[in-house]
Amino acid sequence: MFNSNQTKETSQLTKKLSYTLYSNLAVLSEHRNDWCEAARLWKLAAQRAKRKDNNRWATLRAEFCLFKSKQTK
Repeated sequence: MFNSNQTKETSQLTKKLSYTLYSNLAVLSEHRNDWCEAARLWKLAAQRAKRKDNNRWATLRAEFCLFKSKQTK
């Protein structure tokens, strides 16, 4: 179990993870047809995007992945 310092450090590290990392992980999830996970990761990528076009792309991909997840159920 994590103590409060470890939890805080993990939270700070998560905030530092980049748009590029989350978008690459999202693409890998898409390749596995894990649409729910891909959508979650694209949303995180959108939150970390510094450029408007990256934010828009990640938001649209998240919506697409949510759509695909509902189609495959």
